[in-house]
Amino acid sequence: MAILYFQILIIFTLYLARRLGKKSLVIVCCAWSIFSLSNGFLPGVILLQLFTLWAGCYWFLKRKTNHAAEAPATTPAEKRPAVSGPTPTPPLLLVPVASTPLESPPTDGGFLRSLDTLNNALSSFNDSVCLSLEVQKATASLAAVLFTEKLCTEKALERAHAALKLAAWRQEHGEKAWAHYLQAQAIYTLALDSSANAAVAAPLPEWRHIDFSSAPREGDIPLAIAIEAKKRQLQGERDRFFSDIAQQVWADLPLRIAMADELSKVGGHETWACISRQAEFTHKPLARLTFGAVLGKVQTSTADRPTPVLQGRESIGFLPGFLLKQALQIRARALELPYLVHFTRVENLPSIMQHGLCSITTLNDKQIDFRFNDHLRLEGQPHAICLSIGHPNDKMFASYRWKSPEQGWAVLVIDRCALWSLDTAFCNHNAADHRIRQRPLCDLKTLAAFDSLFMPLSTLPSREDSRLLPYDPTDVQAEVLIFDTLLPELINGVIFSDPHNLQTYKDCIAGKPAHLHTESHGFLGARTYARKTGWTY
Repeated sequence: MAILYFQILIIFTLYLARRLGKKSLVIVCCAWSIFSLSNGFLPGVILLQLFTLWAGCYWFLKRKTNHAAEAPATTPAEKRPAVSGPTPTPPLLLVPVASTPLESPPTDGGFLRSLDTLNNALSSFNDSVCLSLEVQKATASLAAVLFTEKLCTEKALERAHAALKLAAWRQEHGEKAWAHYLQAQAIYTLALDSSANAAVAAPLPEWRHIDFSSAPREGDIPLAIAIEAKKRQLQGERDRFFSDIAQQVWADLPLRIAMADELSKVGGHETWACISRQAEFTHKPLARLTFGAVLGKVQTSTADRPTPVLQGRESIGFLPGFLLKQALQIRARALELPYLVHFTRVENLPSIMQHGLCSITTLNDKQIDFRFNDHLRLEGQPHAICLSIGHPNDKMFASYRWKSPEQGWAVLVIDRCALWSLDTAFCNHNAADHRIRQRPLCDLKTLAAFDSLFMPLSTLPSREDSRLLPYDPTDVQAEVLIFDTLLPELINGVIFSDPHNLQTYKDCIAGKPAHLHTESHGFLGARTYARKTGWTY
């Protein structure tokens, strides 16, 4: 009914225009035609409105106007009133009524001008339709890729939510219930027939990267401008979509990690990079607090609570996983802890960007080739990855470079969310130190172990004398042990030790930021020198 009412409105406006004159009728018809072409969303509706305008109203009203103008001039002679009496009046019969200027039909010049106006309007209409079709044809593939990317991203978000719910259920019910779940899932999978399996496991459309930087067409300048405008419109839609996705996942770190994992499984590395860039515009760091202020706030928030009953260390254990992750996240954000770092030989970069940063045990199990840094691994944790906070272990890193001057090195800059999203342990000294090796591993996975990284140590200069930042561990050899594989998406940048390797391996790091730090500068220098000079990455 809405479409019918709209056609009635068109007819009414044309009738009013006809009352004002023929030029007004042509102008209103052209205006309605342009409106229909620019705002119509279905071809059928556009054709209906154009038919109502030109084939219906314009032709009928213009024909009616012409008939009204010609009616006095075409009155038949036999219908004229008879003249009574014997003496007619010839002078009156010699003056034709139709010859008065006010009742004469329009001249040929005015009619031709009306035809020219109509012809120009139809030509403009035809040109705009042809241009719109050409633009749609030129950008059809781009729009199709954009639709596929949106669809795959939404499906990845749904799978990320499902994975988090499943992980929460596993943590709540324990490994025994999880084993029963896997067994039931395997039985259910076998019960499905081949056709059902094919329907359930239908692959998603092929993921292709959108390229908005194609060269403009040559020759037809209006067409090239229209195509570029359409591309900018599609790019704006894509940016708004990614901004909405970033707002949904960025505040929830487990969801962010799960989302990145799901996208990486289907080849959406570039898409996740775009979402991350959109999130950077709205992500603002919290105000800086010293570590003492963080502890003060935590202690103040619990000062008014009843004093708990003291228990033995063995009965307390460590915080449940969810609470520990939340506490670590709060501390890291308050300290403005920026990133973790890991140095490796440049030959390992292609493998890391393909499989992620893996422990020695995982590399051996998967039979992945790699080059050792530490052949001894005196800390006794070959199934863990060793990382540092804020700056590499400069003493160990320098010793490796001095032993092999010709060796090229890369320092990986890793997202801080690995602290609370992965299985981590914290060592306030080198992990091979006897003070760390004699402690149980469960003690190194506690919140107290994380706090100890920033506590003053009597064997080292004070934090104030060393000008350490709030997030700097007191001991530069302090380490973070990660017992999971670190995905390539968590690597935010790569630092190279020489320009040759920078050019050689720049293509394999998937567009991540790459920088050059020469010997004794940046990450290849001492942390004490960097802090005293005010240098940060």
